[in-house]
Amino acid sequence: GIVNNPQTDIKNYSENFSVPLLEKVYGSVEKAYSDYLYRVKATEAFVEYDNIPEIYYCQNRSCSSDMKKHYTPFLKQINDQKLDIEKVNLLLYHDKKAGHNPLKKEETVHLINSIMQKY
Repeated sequence: GIVNNPQTDIKNYSENFSVPLLEKVYGSVEKAYSDYLYRVKATEAFVEYDNIPEIYYCQNRSCSSDMKKHYTPFLKQINDQKLDIEKVNLLLYHDKKAGHNPLKKEETVHLINSIMQKY
């Protein structure tokens, strides 16, 4: 899978969006995190399914909130749970103007083509 500036833990995303979503889907934030942790936190899905798929994790270093709330905690959780990070390809880029927005279409197509050439 290829992800760009992903939310690796729904709770760490903006409460204005995450709380109504979790309440609508699971009844409450607490229920989501007590009964369905593997659905709302990426590393917990890896543990639940005993599988870490090949991932290309693209992250804009200029988006400080994503780095602080998702990228860094994601890596810490992988390390804390002693998960095998071999299939997780970390691709950092720097684009102050883009912020949380994904890579431009041309850059995304180039990335996909580059990855596909490996197979």
